[in-house]
Amino acid sequence: MNKIKANQLKQLNFKVQEDFYWELKNTAGKQRCKMVEVLEKAWKLYQKREQEINEINVYQQNIQAIEKQMRTFQGKIDSKELELRINNLNPDYFDKIGLVIAYRILRGALEQCLRYWKVK
Repeated sequence: MNKIKANQLKQLNFKVQEDFYWELKNTAGKQRCKMVEVLEKAWKLYQKREQEINEINVYQQNIQAIEKQMRTFQGKIDSKELELRINNLNPDYFDKIGLVIAYRILRGALEQCLRYWKVK
């Protein structure tokens, strides 16, 4: 297999709709660059957008995992059950979306409730 050298140029042969062609040509003219440079910039922006979408999806999945953990604290529970649920909190989901401090505060508040219950 031939290895492609860095910065080696390759020919792209494809056809585009006429209106796209003229928009691309006009944009390149306004920016004083080649049409291919506009396409390269557009490709980089597309890749960045896809990466951001993937990060948002991970963010949403972690939020759902946190919400699932928090649902276990709803309703009436006794002190032993509270202690068990506090110990089952997973800090990784909080960490992945930058909520480490929120996790520590939440855990501290729940532990304080547990201590209050035990004193009662």
